[in-house]
Amino acid sequence: MLQDPYEITMLEAEDVWLHRNAGGILQATIRGIDYNEVHLYRCYPFSKPDEYISIRKPGGEEIGIMRRLEDLESTSRQEARRELNLRYLIPRITHIEKIVQNPALWIWKVDTTLGAMTLALRNLHEHLQSPAPGRYLISDIEGRRCEIPNIDELDPHSRKQWNKIL
Repeated sequence: MLQDPYEITMLEAEDVWLHRNAGGILQATIRGIDYNEVHLYRCYPFSKPDEYISIRKPGGEEIGIMRRLEDLESTSRQEARRELNLRYLIPRITHIEKIVQNPALWIWKVDTTLGAMTLALRNLHEHLQSPAPGRYLISDIEGRRCEIPNIDELDPHSRKQWNKIL
């Protein structure tokens, strides 16, 4: 019997084992079937980053969706997090040095987990999103993205700069 290509297959954590081959390629054994290469995608990357993880073949065909990473055994969970961190690399802002409004742009000078950055935003409504309370995603005019996981956890100077845009 052929499976409907639009049917979602939910996977139980005990049916999924993730590991890497000698070359570092993520592999899986799912419901007793070995896959030489798999790719992981977040179904809800901003609102539920550790839930609803799609496991796909290299061509994009979905094998199934895991409900929660935390339900995987520790080695599989570690490999899944490693793979997702590589796919969804977004620097986190650790300090806001300065936010300045020029006639046409907002200029942000920030420190991130990947080093110092200068971001240029045309307007805040297009470039600043809040997927959850206190969490912000910032994208600049060049398409670079950064994240503030929790505005309340920034240092006082950073929060003072942040208050300039409120």
